Amino acid sequence: MTRMNKRNLSIFLIFLVAVGGTGAWLMRVQGRLALGNPGVKLGNRPIYGEKSNVVSEVSVLLPEHVPGYKTISAPITDVELAMLPADTTFGRKYYYAPDRFNIQLNTILMGRDRMSLHPPEFCITGQGWRVGKSEVITLPMKRPVPYDLKIQKLPTMINFKDKNGEWAEYHGLFLYWFVTDELLTPSRFERMWWMSRDLLTTGTVERWGYISYFSYALPGQEDALLERMKSFIQETLPEFQIPPGNVEQPAKVAALD
Repeated sequence: MTRMNKRNLSIFLIFLVAVGGTGAWLMRVQGRLALGNPGVKLGNRPIYGEKSNVVSEVSVLLPEHVPGYKTISAPITDVELAMLPADTTFGRKYYYAPDRFNIQLNTILMGRDRMSLHPPEFCITGQGWRVGKSEVITLPMKRPVPYDLKIQKLPTMINFKDKNGEWAEYHGLFLYWFVTDELLTPSRFERMWWMSRDLLTTGTVERWGYISYFSYALPGQEDALLERMKSFIQETLPEFQIPPGNVEQPAKVAALD
């Protein structure tokens, strides 16, 4: 094993010990910890399950009206309700354009229980999609304040029958990141590190939110799909995500790629 590999392994092991130790400590003192502020807007808007049952009277306030789109509220599945902690807060909608372009906007916000957030690959592959190699892209945001939004771009593929019964391949793009009222990152590793750091140094459970946009198109249309998704994010995100950090100062945006 090379010196660099040994060093990387040591760093990784230290990180695992720190996260594990933080988890054990959290179990003991959770009732005394302060809960941080969310990076998304919440309100008294009911969100529903698969059987049209009210899952919660409070949800993330995703845009109800987007020019040029029809908006449909999407249910929270029974599987999610069974797996995720009871203090998880959701937001989920589908948006449909007349030219058949559609996009799903999803937000999962943790409470005191950090198990609300999990690797998105679990859900994607569980729905039959295959995943490719992810990369971080940058999207300049102008509203409500200028900042660079770092996004994890995860390509996906699936085969299913079209309306004529013929098998067709579709390529999807899953774009996501994590946010609090002060921090913004596309990195799951960095989110976990910051969460552990703040628990140990300030006694605060940062209320991380996981925001994702998903859409798909035929092979060869991925570039056009990405540009349209970027425009949709720039249009809708300012309506419900709170700009990270003090608006008078540069946002604390992670620079990891």
